[in-house]
Amino acid sequence: MLLRLPLLDLTPLPAPFYELAKDVEQSLITDPEKAREVAAKLHAATDTAQGLHRAYAELLLARTLLSTRQWQAALESFEKARKSLLALERAALVAHAVLGRVYILLGTGQYAEASAEAAELEAQLANGPVQAMEIRALALNAIAYAEYAQGRPVQAINHLKEALKLREQLSPIIIAACLCNLGISNIEQGNYREAIYWLMEAYRAHPDSNEDRQLELATLTNLAYAHYLAGDLSLATEITQKAYAAAGEWQSYKVRAYSALNLGTYNTELQQTGRARSYLQEALVLSQTQPELTADAVLRASILDSLGTLEHQDGNSESALELYTRAREIAQRDELPAVEALTQLNIGRMLGQLGRPEARAELERALELAVAACLFKEQFEAHTALAELTAAAADWRSAYRHQQELTRLKLHLLEGEHERQRKELRAELDLEQMRREGELSRERLKIEVAARERAEAETLERTQQLAQAQREVVLCLALAAEYRDSITGEHIKRVGTFAAHIALALGWSQADAELLMLASRLHDVGKIGIPDSILLKPGKLTEVEYVQMQAHTLIGSQILGQGNSALLKLAQTIALSHHERWNGEGYPYGLHGEAIPLAGRIVAVADVYDALIQRRPYKAAWTPEQAAAELSAQAGRHFDPALVEVALRILNDVHYSVDELKELGPPTVGPAAASLERELALRTQELQEARKNAGELLQLALSDSLTGLHNRRALELDLEQRIYPGAVDFYMTSLDLDSLKEINDSQGHQYGDQLLRQFALCLRQSCAAGKTYRIGGDEFAVLWNLDVTEQDIVQVLRRLPQNLRVTGQPGISFSYGSACYNRDAATAGDLLRVSDARMYRMKVGRRGEETDSIWFKEDH
Repeated sequence: MLLRLPLLDLTPLPAPFYELAKDVEQSLITDPEKAREVAAKLHAATDTAQGLHRAYAELLLARTLLSTRQWQAALESFEKARKSLLALERAALVAHAVLGRVYILLGTGQYAEASAEAAELEAQLANGPVQAMEIRALALNAIAYAEYAQGRPVQAINHLKEALKLREQLSPIIIAACLCNLGISNIEQGNYREAIYWLMEAYRAHPDSNEDRQLELATLTNLAYAHYLAGDLSLATEITQKAYAAAGEWQSYKVRAYSALNLGTYNTELQQTGRARSYLQEALVLSQTQPELTADAVLRASILDSLGTLEHQDGNSESALELYTRAREIAQRDELPAVEALTQLNIGRMLGQLGRPEARAELERALELAVAACLFKEQFEAHTALAELTAAAADWRSAYRHQQELTRLKLHLLEGEHERQRKELRAELDLEQMRREGELSRERLKIEVAARERAEAETLERTQQLAQAQREVVLCLALAAEYRDSITGEHIKRVGTFAAHIALALGWSQADAELLMLASRLHDVGKIGIPDSILLKPGKLTEVEYVQMQAHTLIGSQILGQGNSALLKLAQTIALSHHERWNGEGYPYGLHGEAIPLAGRIVAVADVYDALIQRRPYKAAWTPEQAAAELSAQAGRHFDPALVEVALRILNDVHYSVDELKELGPPTVGPAAASLERELALRTQELQEARKNAGELLQLALSDSLTGLHNRRALELDLEQRIYPGAVDFYMTSLDLDSLKEINDSQGHQYGDQLLRQFALCLRQSCAAGKTYRIGGDEFAVLWNLDVTEQDIVQVLRRLPQNLRVTGQPGISFSYGSACYNRDAATAGDLLRVSDARMYRMKVGRRGEETDSIWFKEDH
């Protein structure tokens, strides 16, 4: 998306002219029509003037015409301003005029011309002063916008990253815009996880003010869409509903329309056809009635496409086909390759379901468009549809070809994210191996020169050192992997020790059990290649995320497969097989029974037991007895029954505490590993301290400084936690002090503040069955506990005036109104709106006929 043009430097202007020009600039944000009227008067007043005043008037008028989408008039004014400013040698203001012309070209769909002019402007500013860097960044952003609009997201990403190199010289709003566009471009490229990262960065970078709410809402909308494409439909819906409500509050019709479109799409997938149709109809009406949206071909085509999907879901095939076709015509007319690919795909699938012979050609055309526009999701779906269609027609060769392409795309999605980490880790292992081999070669040379006795002694000493070094490398690598998952390395130690004791109980030698203890510590080293968003996810993994998590066994095998020592070979076997199951339902190869290597079966028992008794992001810790019972229940299914019997016997001997088991062999912690463990302990302490500080800062951020109650942001967060699909009923009350303004005016704000504090204290004490908030000025709220009834609330609120009189403030009067979630409102915004409406109705009643009712059934 594009940002508004940056503010002009008005300091060269004299006082009267300066004040009018400043009024124009400020009104551009809040009231563009008013800004245009003031600029027109200023322009008329300087009609006979020459020089800088006239150039400024022309430039200000052009900017207001641009904001009101009067393209031709704006273009003429920008050109006049540019010529005047060139003659006056005002290079910085010339750049503003040129950028304005670029924005007009983008607004009228002349992307190639806009990109060329923006590139020329950016080149001119490349070596300019620091003050010119914002214009340069906006020029790069404009180039990226043009590239994206022409179906070239990769080029758009490159230009946006170039703009972000200037972030030290940029305002937060420009940084946020570039980050947002980077996320949008990655969505188009199919890099959904990366898109989520950039969009989250954009949301964090947005200034905490009312500046350009359109950008903040657009960021939220696209963040939700990225989560939707990444498979998290629930989170996508939640974020979009927030953007949808805020867009209505701030009258941001574009974001409101796109949010309604996306909510329609999401509810269609959830089979909520009534809601979906309502949202899509709202989006369609906005696209037809709001001037800023009537030319938005992407919005119109997307709405028609989504309505087609809804009709298809309702079984209206012909109606759906007509809507898809209309959407495709718009996309073709306005050269929208991404939208055309999607509509073409839907047409092909619809024709296939109707059994029409032209379906295959339509799907192949959709595939061509998706490949040309680098749309991986659409490619995947096109190959899937073509594979099914060709298989149904017994065209096995084509079906096989499409299945191969599907496999390739899956591997592309899985491997792309991990390849860099695998290469880095493999390079580190290779380097360590080469260094150790070099040391050994030098020692061999000394042995050949020295006497036999000394050589034998030195060889023995060096062998011991190398063995210790290898043990340390294994431990350091295991600690590095474990640190990403559970912060400390205690888990891998316990798993290794437990596995070694099981091996000893099976009759293994002391040396082999020690080797197993070390090798098993690398069982999860492949998690180094798993993204934190999956590894540390608190909830259930999606199907795609679960497939990615399973890849850690293969990654670990590849990392460890470079070594030739018995230790690394055993570690590779364990890393690859410890998630196989006795009944053949494990991964990665689905091995069954004794086909699973014994070392892998042993470590599986030890790993699962210790994981069960530890707290993880996605579960609470089990008791040792519960974990032992689970091992017994899974014997013959997950685990080798004989190994479970041995493991339970060992656990019984140490009263189910793995910590009681002694580590085998010599100490494994040498200088390098000890240093790493100390560093991990220090980082853990710092992390705990940072969390404590963050908690204190969060408490401050969620508290009202005057009254000590929770603030509006705290209320919004609490409502977000309370409201979810299937949430139970609860009540909320809005309260408002009567005549606080008059009190402040007559007795002073200090007295008014004291009154607010006393009211807040009394409210908190009286409403102990709920959470109290000051949400602004003289407005308060109570979010009641789940077990509080309507009658309980009425009794509390009727006692509140008497409680206030006890505090010595008999003159405080207030109005209130309550609403019930589910019964009165389905969203947080509606709940607050209904309770506010009832509160104001009571306030009005106080001025006329006194009322005591806070429950109005005829709300909304």
